[in-house]
Amino acid sequence: MVRTVKDPRDICQSPPEAVWLLGALNPRWVIWEPACGEGNLVRALRRQHQKVIATDILQGHDFLSWQPKQEWDAIVTNPPFTLKYLFLKRCIELHKPWALLMPFAVFGSKTFNSLTSGLDLKCFYPIKRIAYKMPFKGWDGSPTQATVWITSGFPAAAQRCIRMYMNPDWTQPKRKGQ
Repeated sequence: MVRTVKDPRDICQSPPEAVWLLGALNPRWVIWEPACGEGNLVRALRRQHQKVIATDILQGHDFLSWQPKQEWDAIVTNPPFTLKYLFLKRCIELHKPWALLMPFAVFGSKTFNSLTSGLDLKCFYPIKRIAYKMPFKGWDGSPTQATVWITSGFPAAAQRCIRMYMNPDWTQPKRKGQ
């Protein structure tokens, strides 16, 4: 069964600079971005010289029931909002390193806490909210919620990036039309 996008919150686009919070990834890793949308995170990862497999449900590749035939080492994605817990569960089941950009509010969720009980998670978050490209608004508008990279199996070296971006004077680069 091919799933379709029904909720506009599921097609928000992440800005490429959101990847910076993860810091330096293993350069030998092939990253799978299973909800690539317009490819902003993919382009940012490739600028860091990462090999990336980019797929999306809109291309007919449902992350919840499919995976690439090519070998891959880790997942980096901003899951669709209404499918965030299903994406989290799938990442855990695949037994490979993963990084999911999720709403900070998941930490208060019974579902999140049940799924992640016993996992060694690392979290990387900016002091300012990330501005997403929203359906019907584009890049305009203020960020609606705080988000955080929740990771499992990622290098602790990313801590260095947190300190750099936790600077209260840091602002996201302006985009065309802002």
